[in-house]
Amino acid sequence: MGTLGLFTIAMYFFSKKSKLVPKKNIFLMGASVGASILITTAVIGSGFYSMSIIPPDRTLFIVTTMILMCFMVFAYALLGLTRHYLDKKWVVWLLITASIAISAILIASINFRFGRAKKEIVSYANNWDREVQNLPVIRNIPSVGGLDDFTGNGGWVATCVAKYYGYKSVKIVK
Repeated sequence: MGTLGLFTIAMYFFSKKSKLVPKKNIFLMGASVGASILITTAVIGSGFYSMSIIPPDRTLFIVTTMILMCFMVFAYALLGLTRHYLDKKWVVWLLITASIAISAILIASINFRFGRAKKEIVSYANNWDREVQNLPVIRNIPSVGGLDDFTGNGGWVATCVAKYYGYKSVKIVK
């Protein structure tokens, strides 16, 4: 939603007046939404079901770029639709109000998510400080945010910890 608002506002100030009739704007909006759904489904859906994993990053960059392009088309069509129905002064104030509202919602969302993550990170740091005193034998510390813990993924995190602190190996106990 925030991306759509930002694209619409940018289009208002930097694009030429849309000459499309409202029906064509609505069709263009629907086509861009449909295209972004099909692109996402084609890449992520087929990749997930064929490989049983999320596709590699290089594939996701393509999807992200195409979705952003669809957002730009959607924003352009939305701008043409709003310009057709609203007086220019009202469009400016509507877009400014929408920009402020979208920014406020995004900031509140980021603060909320950061507040939750901060508690996990502080807990992890406290556990780490307590366990690092017992090297080379430490208890397994649960991961933060879905990252690997010491025993996950073949124990490569434990290997990195051992090398960082100058031990041959670190023994993980549960």
